[in-house]
Amino acid sequence: MKRRVAVFGGSFNPPHSGHRKICRYLLAKAFDEVWVVPVYRHAFGKRLAPFKHRLEMCSLMTHGLSRVKVLDTERRIGGISRTIRTLELLARGNPSTRFSLVVGADAMSETRTWLSFDRIRRLARIVVIPRPGAGGTGPFLSPLSSTEIRAKLAQGGSVRRDCGERVASYIAAHTLYRSRSGAGLISKSHRAGS
Repeated sequence: MKRRVAVFGGSFNPPHSGHRKICRYLLAKAFDEVWVVPVYRHAFGKRLAPFKHRLEMCSLMTHGLSRVKVLDTERRIGGISRTIRTLELLARGNPSTRFSLVVGADAMSETRTWLSFDRIRRLARIVVIPRPGAGGTGPFLSPLSSTEIRAKLAQGGSVRRDCGERVASYIAAHTLYRSRSGAGLISKSHRAGS
């Protein structure tokens, strides 16, 4: 019987308790594992904190979730991140695994801009996570957004309730997201949905 793995990609800029809630929901839906895959360079040119920080924050965000792995796959591939390249690499290295791709309801409206979406659907079943304002309901729906968290940080606010103690402490230690002008960010990075 094939192992069932949910691939949960995204910018995670920063990761927060809503992302953790999604991981827990996926594990409860009988996935054997959840693989969290932070974007390396965003295909749509979004400015992101350096990859090494987002990767570490994802590890801190998933701390204690025994069947969740955080992968640096998109850094190893290099260049602008494309979901199709990530899934192809994962499929080649894990032939006995059945993959599902986790996608926010808002991102589903952008799939026409993704590279080889038809091929993506052949490689992985699509699991749509409802998002506020994008339709759908569910106990895993979170009103949190990384955009709002970055805005709170830029104003000097606390994000311990939003991100958890480990991620919030990491953000503070590395002075990430503290400037409205983008301090703590690098230019033009990427997302797992393209």
